Amino acid sequence: MSSEAIQRIQQATNHVDPQLWVVTAKQGTHCGGMIATFVTKASIVTDCPRFLVGIAKQHHTWGLIEASGALGLHLIPQTHLDWVVQLGGRSGRDIPDDKLEGLSVTTLATGSPILTEAVAGFDCRIESRLDTGDRTVYLLDVQDAISTQGPQAALRFSDLIARLPDEESSRLAELYARDQEVDRRAIVEWRADYLEAQS
Repeated sequence: MSSEAIQRIQQATNHVDPQLWVVTAKQGTHCGGMIATFVTKASIVTDCPRFLVGIAKQHHTWGLIEASGALGLHLIPQTHLDWVVQLGGRSGRDIPDDKLEGLSVTTLATGSPILTEAVAGFDCRIESRLDTGDRTVYLLDVQDAISTQGPQAALRFSDLIARLPDEESSRLAELYARDQEVDRRAIVEWRADYLEAQS
């Protein structure tokens, strides 16, 4: 792909302003959580609620999800920029037991940690998965949910960029660049394997 095409794609992608989500999972007593933007509702059937979520394999929370077969999805309230710093700024590998320490948490059907102050929290079981090289895309069956009363705006990527202090913004930018390199290698390797299998 030409550098001009990459630049045009990046410029167009800048118009996409996803909601920020917290993804939580638990294995035994070890609780983990991370920030995600690849989350979308995948069903319009009210008695068969589903989501799709893409989780990069290098994240500690991915391992907890794989081990437990379940996870929690949470829309972050505008008032909880601190969740992004706590859950997006350090790896669960560096935290002995509970990355969610200090947050108000409950459990519902699957036992996954559910953040009680989220705009909405969905307790999900994995129905299916797809390996895309850099991440696993999970099809989720929603088992239960909680939500706040009344309208409350969820945090979006543009809100994060506009409101995050410079020091935290720089640190998250470094982590994002590192993740991009890990993801890039995984995508290239996956594509090579895929093309080889097709020939």
